Amino acid sequence: MDLKVYRWVRTVFFAIAATVTLIIFPVHFIFDNFFPIKLLIVTVLTFFSDNLPIYWKKDRKVVSNAIGFLAAYLFGKEYILAAAVTTTFRINFKQDASVIIYRFLAYFMMYYPAAIISGFFSNKIFSAIIYLHLVIIFNIIIVNIIGRRRIDKSSTLIEYLLFMSLLPAIVVFYNTTSILINVMIFIMEIIVLFFFFFSSKYFYERREEKMKNDRLKKYNTVVFDFSQILKALALKIEVEEILDKVADICKNQLGFQKVLISLFNLQDGKVRRITHKGLTDEQYEQVKNREVAIEEIRAFMDEKNRYLETYFIPSEQIDPANQVTFRFDETKKVYEDDGLSHESWTADDMLLLSFRDSNDRIIGYASLDSPVNGLRPTQEDLTILSVFAQTISLTLVNSQVYNQALDVAFKDGLTGLYNHSKLFEDLSVNWGKGVLSSIAFMDLDNFKTVNDTKGHVYGDKILKSIADLFMIHVRIQDKVYRYGGDEFVIIFSGVDKSSCRVVLERLLVKMKESINENISFSVGITDSQERSDYREALNLADRRSYISKFTGKGKIISEEK
Repeated sequence: MDLKVYRWVRTVFFAIAATVTLIIFPVHFIFDNFFPIKLLIVTVLTFFSDNLPIYWKKDRKVVSNAIGFLAAYLFGKEYILAAAVTTTFRINFKQDASVIIYRFLAYFMMYYPAAIISGFFSNKIFSAIIYLHLVIIFNIIIVNIIGRRRIDKSSTLIEYLLFMSLLPAIVVFYNTTSILINVMIFIMEIIVLFFFFFSSKYFYERREEKMKNDRLKKYNTVVFDFSQILKALALKIEVEEILDKVADICKNQLGFQKVLISLFNLQDGKVRRITHKGLTDEQYEQVKNREVAIEEIRAFMDEKNRYLETYFIPSEQIDPANQVTFRFDETKKVYEDDGLSHESWTADDMLLLSFRDSNDRIIGYASLDSPVNGLRPTQEDLTILSVFAQTISLTLVNSQVYNQALDVAFKDGLTGLYNHSKLFEDLSVNWGKGVLSSIAFMDLDNFKTVNDTKGHVYGDKILKSIADLFMIHVRIQDKVYRYGGDEFVIIFSGVDKSSCRVVLERLLVKMKESINENISFSVGITDSQERSDYREALNLADRRSYISKFTGKGKIISEEK
């Protein structure tokens, strides 16, 4: 069943369930003097809380509208219908009619039956507590079981804590008749809601930052492994063996459980299967023996699905009954109220890495399937894969360009500086030869603020400008590296840390003059005289950079007091 059909079937099911519920337990509106005020309170609280985006994880929006539906429950279960209608007016939420109707019905079926069941208990406070717990249970049934969404324990726990934070409002409401006190308690609950919002935003950003760093480290590991393969080849090993090593990296380092690598035979117009990882021998033989024309593969490589050297073709496009265009979301926001995550990898998704010749013609590809994390690729993932694909293409086109391929493998895709892998190789060489060398480990100050206020695209431009500044003001024999995120390392050859400090002071002045964003850097330095092991030297410089950053920023530390 495709996505659109599933959505309408699901919506019809809930419409029938809601209709039956209303027939058995009808809504009776009481038009007294206070009804408009109560309706206004419920509508405002529901609209405000429902539009507060509390995300515990990238694709896990927490149910935040409980405060509005609690007010509806306390005023009378007839107000729950009004609160459910309010959820259809969500800001910046563009979806088709089936999703909007489903959202109304889903919330109604979460809260209204819970109100009916809890009403059988005589103690009002206990009844309200039962109401909140039943809502949580119905939410799991509707979203995770019927909506086919995997249960996330941490997100469910956050939702539970958010719901339990409403208990003081229940106790106060049933123990006082003062309107002022009731208003104050709801204001307090709004403050609590804001606490959850800012807390989740903080932890979400921390996780995102960690994911980016992990992705960068994974990329560094991949390119280092591939550079080692290139070294070992020494122009003597066949292309098939090269690609078999590539398949190993795709499976073990990049985390794809199934990998199939093929080249185009331009003479007969057929696809030639080269190697695989993750398929059974029987499966691979079936694939290998089945003739596939090059044009059949090129048909999938439509420009609308291309991102750099990759092609991602989601299952929605492959299924002709549901031609939904998959868009890479620049803001990385995910709206999940329809129960199906557009972030989750499906069995029919296709991800292809293209290998190209010097004229930009496709000469082969790698098909990657079943990612270990179960997610569709982000733009950052595809950028990493594209750099990897370019390196492979360079190797395939002409083995004589070995040095060029190695250079691509050791360069950071954004800044053009050397990367983390190249750093360790050069440190090993310098310290191994006993060459006097200094290490400067730099962490940019206030760069996160620029990213948060002006966006990552602008932040990338700043990083490029800083990289250019470093390259201009160091000697030819010195090397600059992007270590990760907003961290940089410079190796100064033939100088001790005292001479290194002079250069860094000049760099710090130049940066303040050139980069108009209040950005400086905190730096720690050491040299081979102070530490004979390059790993210890790098760790020491890193620690001093940390000390510099947290004792005032914009400092150069070469000694520890």
